[in-house]
Amino acid sequence: MRIIFHLGSYKTGTTSFQNMVFENRDLLSDQGVLYPRTGLTNEKDLGHRHTSLIWGYLSGKADACPDALLEELRGSHAHTAILSSEAWAHPGHLSHLIRLVTRLEDHGFSDHAAMLVLRNLPDYQVSHYREFTVNRNNTGPYADYVRKRPNLFDYLLLTQSFRAMFGPRLSVIPYTDGADMTGRLFQRMGLGALHDRMENVARANTKPFGPLEIEAIRCAKELKKPQADGLAALSSLLAEDDTLREATWTERFADHVPALPAAYRQRFQDAACWSTAEAEAIFREDGIEGRNVAGITAALMDRLRAM
Repeated sequence: MRIIFHLGSYKTGTTSFQNMVFENRDLLSDQGVLYPRTGLTNEKDLGHRHTSLIWGYLSGKADACPDALLEELRGSHAHTAILSSEAWAHPGHLSHLIRLVTRLEDHGFSDHAAMLVLRNLPDYQVSHYREFTVNRNNTGPYADYVRKRPNLFDYLLLTQSFRAMFGPRLSVIPYTDGADMTGRLFQRMGLGALHDRMENVARANTKPFGPLEIEAIRCAKELKKPQADGLAALSSLLAEDDTLREATWTERFADHVPALPAAYRQRFQDAACWSTAEAEAIFREDGIEGRNVAGITAALMDRLRAM
C-alpha cells in the first residue's frame, strides 16, 4: 500500500481538499483509495483532517501511530491511503511525523509520498494570522503574531525537513489563488482520473473578513467578548466616520517581511526543486498599501469596553 501524506501548509485549500476526500470516501474506497477514519478531527468548517493523530501524540495520550491506524490499514484492500493535516506544516510538529512515518515503516508500510503546498510568503503570513484570529485563540496584533513565530514562516526549514524525510518522493506545489488545488493535488498523486469522478463539495473556509473586521474580532477576543460584539463596534464606528469606511486598510507594516539572503532563496529553490521564477514568486513582496488597522484599535477597544 502506498501512503500519501498531505502536509498542508495552512491556507492553501487544505480544508476543501479534506472535505472533498471525506465526502467522497465511499467512491474512493471502491476505487482502492482509503481515507482512514483513525485520527480524524471532524470539523466541516475546518476540515475532516488527521490532526487528532498529532494532538494525541503531543499530549502524551497516544502513540504517534496508534494501533487502530495500523489495523485499519491492514484491514483495507486499498492500494493507496491518504493522510492529511496542515498541522504537520508547523515545525513544532515534525517530531510526530517522523515517528509516524518510521513506525509505519517498521510495520511494512514503507511506500510513501508527500505533498506540500506553499503560497506567497507575505500573503501566507496575513492569511495565517487572520485564520488563527477568527478560528483559534489569537489575541495579539499582526506585528506580534509574525515576530513571535519565526519558525512557522520559515519555508526553507520546512522544505528541507520534509525533503530529508521523504527525499524525491516529496512534491512541493506552488499555491495559486482561485485554482482548483484539490484537482492539482490529485494529479500529483497520480489519481487525476479518479478526481474527475468525485462529487464536488462547496468550497470551505471562505471568510468575508477584511483587515478591519479581523482587528475588530481580535480586539473583542482580547477583551474576552464575543466576535459579534467586535463587529458591532466596528459597524458603529464606520457609520459615524465616512473617512474610515472609505479608506483602504492593512494590518501589515513594511518591516514584517525581512529581505531574505540570496543564499536562503537558492537553498529553498534547491530543496523545493522549483524553477527560479517559482522561487522568486513565493517570496515576492508587492508592497503595502493603505492605512494600518492599528490606527483604529484604540477606538474599537473604547467602544467594546462601553458595550
